[in-house]
Amino acid sequence: MDLRFMYEITTEQLEKIVTSIDPSYSSPVAIPLTGGYSSHVFRLSCHSSEGQMDFALRIPKLEVLKLLPNVVSTEFRLLETLTASGIQVPLAVFLDTSLKTLPDPFMVVGWVEGQTIFQPEDSFVFVKHLARILSKIHQIDKTKHDVSFLPQITDDLYRESIVREKEMDDSIRESEIRNVLKQDWPFQYRNDSVLLHGDYWPGNVMWNGDRPTVIDWVDSAVGEPLEDVGNARMELLWVLGPEMVDAFTQEYQSQNPTLDYRGLPYWDLMASLRAAFKIRKWADGNDKREQEMRTWHKQFVDAAMEKIKTSG
Repeated sequence: MDLRFMYEITTEQLEKIVTSIDPSYSSPVAIPLTGGYSSHVFRLSCHSSEGQMDFALRIPKLEVLKLLPNVVSTEFRLLETLTASGIQVPLAVFLDTSLKTLPDPFMVVGWVEGQTIFQPEDSFVFVKHLARILSKIHQIDKTKHDVSFLPQITDDLYRESIVREKEMDDSIRESEIRNVLKQDWPFQYRNDSVLLHGDYWPGNVMWNGDRPTVIDWVDSAVGEPLEDVGNARMELLWVLGPEMVDAFTQEYQSQNPTLDYRGLPYWDLMASLRAAFKIRKWADGNDKREQEMRTWHKQFVDAAMEKIKTSG
Protein backbone atom coordinates (compact mmCIF):
# COMPACT_ATOMS: atom_id res chain seq x y z
CA MET A 1 0.00 0.00 0.00
CA ASP A 2 1.28 3.46 -0.89
CA LEU A 3 1.52 5.27 2.44
CA ARG A 4 1.49 8.67 0.75
CA PHE A 5 -2.20 8.27 0.06
CA MET A 6 -3.29 7.00 3.46
CA TYR A 7 -5.73 9.08 5.46
CA GLU A 8 -4.61 9.30 9.08
CA ILE A 9 -7.16 8.89 11.87
CA THR A 10 -6.28 8.88 15.57
CA THR A 11 -7.65 6.47 18.15
CA GLU A 12 -9.41 9.39 19.83
CA GLN A 13 -11.17 10.27 16.59
CA LEU A 14 -12.21 6.66 16.05
CA GLU A 15 -13.61 6.45 19.56
CA LYS A 16 -15.64 9.58 18.97
CA ILE A 17 -17.03 8.14 15.73
CA VAL A 18 -18.14 4.79 17.17
CA THR A 19 -19.61 6.27 20.35
CA SER A 20 -21.59 8.68 18.19
CA ILE A 21 -23.14 5.64 16.56
CA ASP A 22 -23.78 3.95 19.92
CA PRO A 23 -22.37 5.11 23.29
CA SER A 24 -21.74 1.49 24.28
CA TYR A 25 -19.34 0.82 21.38
CA SER A 26 -15.66 0.61 22.29
CA SER A 27 -12.15 -0.43 21.20
CA PRO A 28 -12.42 0.77 17.59
CA VAL A 29 -9.96 -0.34 14.93
CA ALA A 30 -9.85 1.05 11.37
CA ILE A 31 -8.14 -0.88 8.57
CA PRO A 32 -7.57 1.09 5.33
CA LEU A 33 -8.83 -0.57 2.18
CA THR A 34 -7.49 -0.17 -1.33
CA GLY A 35 -9.43 0.43 -4.52
CA GLY A 36 -11.54 3.44 -3.51
CA TYR A 37 -11.38 5.90 -6.41
CA SER A 38 -13.60 8.59 -4.92
CA SER A 39 -13.17 7.97 -1.19
CA HIS A 40 -10.75 6.85 1.47
CA VAL A 41 -12.38 3.68 2.78
CA PHE A 42 -11.73 1.90 6.08
CA ARG A 43 -13.12 -1.25 7.61
CA LEU A 44 -14.20 0.04 11.01
CA SER A 45 -14.57 -2.58 13.74
CA CYS A 46 -15.50 -2.15 17.40
CA HIS A 47 -16.81 -4.06 20.39
CA SER A 48 -20.42 -4.06 21.51
CA SER A 49 -22.50 -5.99 24.02
CA GLU A 50 -23.49 -8.29 21.14
CA GLY A 51 -19.94 -8.90 19.94
CA GLN A 52 -17.85 -7.35 17.19
CA MET A 53 -19.52 -4.75 14.97
CA ASP A 54 -18.20 -4.01 11.49
CA PHE A 55 -18.81 -0.94 9.35
CA ALA A 56 -17.29 0.88 6.40
CA LEU A 57 -16.00 4.38 7.08
CA ARG A 58 -15.96 6.51 3.92
CA ILE A 59 -14.22 9.87 3.61
CA PRO A 60 -14.35 11.59 0.18
CA LYS A 61 -11.06 12.46 -1.42
CA LEU A 62 -10.12 16.12 -1.73
CA GLU A 63 -10.54 16.26 -5.51
CA VAL A 64 -14.08 14.91 -5.16
CA LEU A 65 -14.99 17.41 -2.44
CA LYS A 66 -13.78 20.27 -4.61
CA LEU A 67 -16.20 19.24 -7.36
CA LEU A 68 -19.03 17.99 -5.11
CA PRO A 69 -18.87 19.67 -1.69
CA ASN A 70 -22.13 18.01 -0.56
CA VAL A 71 -21.27 14.56 -1.88
CA VAL A 72 -21.34 12.82 1.51
CA SER A 73 -24.73 14.08 2.67
CA THR A 74 -26.20 13.51 -0.80
CA GLU A 75 -24.99 9.91 -1.02
CA PHE A 76 -26.05 9.19 2.57
CA ARG A 77 -29.57 10.46 1.88
CA LEU A 78 -29.69 8.44 -1.34
CA LEU A 79 -28.72 5.24 0.50
CA GLU A 80 -31.62 5.83 2.90
CA THR A 81 -33.97 6.35 -0.06
CA LEU A 82 -32.73 3.26 -1.87
CA THR A 83 -33.11 1.09 1.23
CA ALA A 84 -36.70 2.29 1.59
CA SER A 85 -37.33 1.45 -2.08
CA GLY A 86 -36.11 -2.13 -1.69
CA ILE A 87 -32.80 -1.80 -3.53
CA GLN A 88 -30.03 -3.68 -1.72
CA VAL A 89 -27.35 -1.11 -0.81
CA PRO A 90 -25.07 -0.55 2.19
CA LEU A 91 -27.08 0.53 5.22
CA ALA A 92 -26.71 4.24 6.02
CA VAL A 93 -25.56 4.31 9.68
CA PHE A 94 -24.01 7.65 10.59
CA LEU A 95 -23.31 10.99 8.87
CA ASP A 96 -21.02 13.77 10.10
CA THR A 97 -20.53 16.94 8.09
CA SER A 98 -19.61 19.12 11.09
CA LEU A 99 -15.81 18.81 10.53
CA LYS A 100 -15.45 18.57 14.33
CA THR A 101 -14.42 14.93 14.50
CA LEU A 102 -12.45 14.72 11.25
CA PRO A 103 -11.25 17.60 9.06
CA ASP A 104 -13.51 16.30 6.26
CA PRO A 105 -17.14 15.18 6.10
CA PHE A 106 -17.62 11.43 6.36
CA MET A 107 -20.19 8.71 6.64
CA VAL A 108 -20.38 5.27 8.20
CA VAL A 109 -22.32 2.55 6.41
CA GLY A 110 -22.98 -1.08 7.13
CA TRP A 111 -20.21 -3.51 6.24
CA VAL A 112 -21.03 -5.50 3.12
CA GLU A 113 -19.84 -9.09 3.11
CA GLY A 114 -19.06 -10.50 -0.29
CA GLN A 115 -16.95 -9.88 -3.35
CA THR A 116 -17.06 -8.38 -6.80
CA ILE A 117 -17.17 -10.88 -9.66
CA PHE A 118 -15.29 -10.51 -12.94
CA GLN A 119 -15.08 -14.17 -13.97
CA PRO A 120 -18.52 -15.64 -13.27
CA GLU A 121 -19.19 -19.36 -13.51
CA ASP A 122 -22.08 -18.68 -15.88
CA SER A 123 -21.65 -15.40 -17.72
CA PHE A 124 -25.14 -15.44 -19.26
CA VAL A 125 -26.84 -15.79 -15.88
CA PHE A 126 -24.50 -13.20 -14.39
CA VAL A 127 -25.19 -10.45 -16.95
CA LYS A 128 -28.92 -11.10 -16.80
CA HIS A 129 -28.76 -10.53 -13.04
CA LEU A 130 -26.88 -7.28 -13.66
CA ALA A 131 -29.52 -6.14 -16.15
CA ARG A 132 -32.35 -6.88 -13.73
CA ILE A 133 -30.63 -4.98 -10.93
CA LEU A 134 -30.14 -1.92 -13.14
CA SER A 135 -33.76 -2.19 -14.27
CA LYS A 136 -34.96 -2.08 -10.68
CA ILE A 137 -32.87 1.04 -10.07
CA HIS A 138 -34.30 2.75 -13.15
CA GLN A 139 -37.84 1.70 -12.27
CA ILE A 140 -37.86 3.34 -8.84
CA ASP A 141 -41.05 5.40 -8.55
CA LYS A 142 -39.85 8.98 -8.07
CA THR A 143 -43.29 10.02 -6.84
CA LYS A 144 -42.92 7.66 -3.87
CA HIS A 145 -39.15 7.89 -3.33
CA ASP A 146 -37.79 11.42 -3.56
CA VAL A 147 -34.58 11.81 -5.55
CA SER A 148 -35.00 15.49 -6.35
CA PHE A 149 -31.95 16.29 -4.20
CA LEU A 150 -29.70 14.59 -6.76
CA PRO A 151 -28.15 16.42 -9.71
CA GLN A 152 -30.64 16.72 -12.57
CA ILE A 153 -28.82 16.16 -15.87
CA THR A 154 -30.49 18.63 -18.20
CA ASP A 155 -29.98 18.94 -21.94
CA ASP A 156 -27.60 21.82 -21.30
CA LEU A 157 -25.46 19.65 -19.03
CA TYR A 158 -25.43 16.81 -21.55
CA ARG A 159 -24.38 19.29 -24.23
CA GLU A 160 -21.55 20.59 -22.03
CA SER A 161 -20.26 17.03 -21.66
CA ILE A 162 -20.23 16.67 -25.45
CA VAL A 163 -18.59 20.00 -26.30
CA ARG A 164 -14.99 20.10 -25.16
CA GLU A 165 -12.28 22.56 -26.11
CA LYS A 166 -9.46 20.86 -24.20
CA GLU A 167 -6.87 18.46 -25.55
CA MET A 168 -8.41 15.43 -27.25
CA ASP A 169 -7.34 11.81 -26.86
CA ASP A 170 -7.33 10.83 -30.49
CA SER A 171 -5.94 7.40 -29.65
CA ILE A 172 -9.62 6.63 -28.99
CA ARG A 173 -10.85 8.93 -31.83
CA GLU A 174 -12.22 11.42 -29.34
CA SER A 175 -12.48 14.28 -31.87
CA GLU A 176 -14.40 12.10 -34.31
CA ILE A 177 -16.76 10.84 -31.59
CA ARG A 178 -17.48 14.34 -30.33
CA ASN A 179 -18.12 15.64 -33.82
CA VAL A 180 -20.75 12.96 -34.41
CA LEU A 181 -22.41 13.70 -31.08
CA LYS A 182 -22.38 17.47 -31.65
CA GLN A 183 -23.81 17.06 -35.14
CA ASP A 184 -26.81 15.10 -33.91
CA TRP A 185 -27.41 16.86 -30.58
CA PRO A 186 -30.04 17.04 -29.21
CA PHE A 187 -30.59 13.36 -29.89
CA GLN A 188 -33.89 12.67 -31.61
CA TYR A 189 -34.88 9.68 -29.48
CA ARG A 190 -35.13 10.26 -25.74
CA ASN A 191 -36.71 8.72 -22.63
CA ASP A 192 -38.10 10.12 -19.42
CA SER A 193 -35.48 10.76 -16.77
CA VAL A 194 -34.85 8.11 -14.12
CA LEU A 195 -32.51 7.56 -11.19
CA LEU A 196 -29.06 6.81 -12.57
CA HIS A 197 -26.35 4.94 -10.71
CA GLY A 198 -23.76 6.85 -12.73
CA ASP A 199 -21.03 4.19 -12.73
CA TYR A 200 -22.79 0.86 -13.06
CA TRP A 201 -20.41 -2.02 -13.79
CA PRO A 202 -19.43 -5.37 -12.21
CA GLY A 203 -16.94 -3.63 -9.91
CA ASN A 204 -19.77 -1.80 -8.13
CA VAL A 205 -21.88 -4.86 -7.35
CA MET A 206 -20.88 -6.97 -4.34
CA TRP A 207 -22.10 -10.57 -4.24
CA ASN A 208 -22.68 -12.65 -1.11
CA GLY A 209 -23.74 -15.92 -2.66
CA ASP A 210 -26.58 -14.92 -4.97
CA ARG A 211 -27.36 -11.77 -2.98
CA PRO A 212 -26.16 -8.56 -4.70
CA THR A 213 -25.46 -5.22 -3.04
CA VAL A 214 -24.91 -2.16 -5.23
CA ILE A 215 -22.18 0.15 -3.94
CA ASP A 216 -20.51 3.49 -4.79
CA TRP A 217 -23.35 5.87 -5.59
CA VAL A 218 -21.19 8.99 -5.70
CA ASP A 219 -21.98 9.68 -9.39
CA SER A 220 -25.73 9.22 -9.06
CA ALA A 221 -28.04 11.65 -10.79
CA VAL A 222 -31.39 11.87 -12.54
CA GLY A 223 -31.22 11.58 -16.32
CA GLU A 224 -31.55 9.45 -19.46
CA PRO A 225 -31.65 5.71 -18.56
CA LEU A 226 -29.63 4.76 -21.64
CA GLU A 227 -26.68 6.69 -20.22
CA ASP A 228 -26.33 3.98 -17.54
CA VAL A 229 -26.98 1.27 -20.12
CA GLY A 230 -24.31 2.58 -22.49
CA ASN A 231 -21.72 2.76 -19.73
CA ALA A 232 -22.55 -0.75 -18.49
CA ARG A 233 -22.28 -2.06 -22.06
CA MET A 234 -18.80 -0.63 -22.51
CA GLU A 235 -17.61 -1.92 -19.14
CA LEU A 236 -19.02 -5.40 -19.79
CA LEU A 237 -17.28 -5.46 -23.15
CA TRP A 238 -13.93 -5.12 -21.40
CA VAL A 239 -14.80 -7.63 -18.69
CA LEU A 240 -16.72 -10.35 -20.56
CA GLY A 241 -16.71 -9.59 -24.28
CA PRO A 242 -19.31 -8.64 -26.94
CA GLU A 243 -21.57 -11.69 -26.59
CA MET A 244 -22.26 -10.82 -22.96
CA VAL A 245 -22.88 -7.18 -23.89
CA ASP A 246 -25.66 -8.35 -26.19
CA ALA A 247 -27.08 -10.69 -23.53
CA PHE A 248 -27.10 -7.88 -20.96
CA THR A 249 -28.79 -5.49 -23.39
CA GLN A 250 -31.45 -7.99 -24.42
CA GLU A 251 -32.33 -8.72 -20.80
CA TYR A 252 -32.49 -5.02 -19.93
CA GLN A 253 -34.78 -4.42 -22.92
CA SER A 254 -37.05 -7.27 -21.87
CA GLN A 255 -37.34 -5.69 -18.42
CA ASN A 256 -37.99 -2.22 -19.88
CA PRO A 257 -40.00 -2.79 -23.09
CA THR A 258 -41.51 0.70 -23.26
CA LEU A 259 -38.20 2.57 -23.55
CA ASP A 260 -37.05 3.93 -26.90
CA TYR A 261 -33.73 2.27 -27.73
CA ARG A 262 -33.13 3.91 -31.10
CA GLY A 263 -30.80 6.42 -29.45
CA LEU A 264 -28.63 3.78 -27.73
CA PRO A 265 -25.71 4.10 -30.21
CA TYR A 266 -25.33 7.75 -29.20
CA TRP A 267 -25.20 6.82 -25.52
CA ASP A 268 -22.64 4.13 -26.36
CA LEU A 269 -20.51 6.89 -27.87
CA MET A 270 -21.08 9.06 -24.80
CA ALA A 271 -19.87 6.17 -22.64
CA SER A 272 -16.85 5.63 -24.87
CA LEU A 273 -15.61 9.14 -24.07
CA ARG A 274 -15.03 8.11 -20.45
CA ALA A 275 -11.95 6.25 -21.66
CA ALA A 276 -10.17 9.42 -22.83
CA PHE A 277 -6.61 9.43 -21.42
CA LYS A 278 -7.57 6.62 -18.99
CA ILE A 279 -7.12 3.29 -20.75
CA ARG A 280 -3.46 2.99 -19.77
CA LYS A 281 -4.37 3.59 -16.12
CA TRP A 282 -7.33 1.21 -16.23
CA ALA A 283 -5.06 -1.47 -17.67
CA ASP A 284 -2.74 -1.05 -14.66
CA GLY A 285 0.20 -0.49 -16.97
CA ASN A 286 -0.17 -3.96 -18.53
CA ASP A 287 0.71 -3.53 -22.22
CA LYS A 288 -1.19 -6.62 -23.37
CA ARG A 289 -4.29 -5.66 -21.40
CA GLU A 290 -4.10 -2.08 -22.67
CA GLN A 291 -3.96 -3.21 -26.29
CA GLU A 292 -6.87 -5.58 -25.70
CA MET A 293 -8.93 -2.77 -24.15
CA ARG A 294 -8.13 -0.44 -27.03
CA THR A 295 -9.19 -3.10 -29.53
CA TRP A 296 -12.50 -3.66 -27.72
CA HIS A 297 -13.04 0.10 -27.44
CA LYS A 298 -12.49 0.55 -31.18
CA GLN A 299 -14.99 -2.20 -31.96
CA PHE A 300 -17.49 -0.64 -29.56
CA VAL A 301 -17.15 2.76 -31.23
CA ASP A 302 -17.21 1.27 -34.73
CA ALA A 303 -20.45 -0.58 -33.99
CA ALA A 304 -22.13 2.55 -32.63
CA MET A 305 -20.95 4.65 -35.58
CA GLU A 306 -22.24 2.08 -38.06
CA LYS A 307 -25.67 1.95 -36.40
CA ILE A 308 -25.91 5.74 -36.47
CA LYS A 309 -24.86 5.81 -40.14
CA THR A 310 -27.34 3.15 -41.25
CA SER A 311 -30.23 4.56 -39.19
CA GLY A 312 -29.72 8.02 -40.67
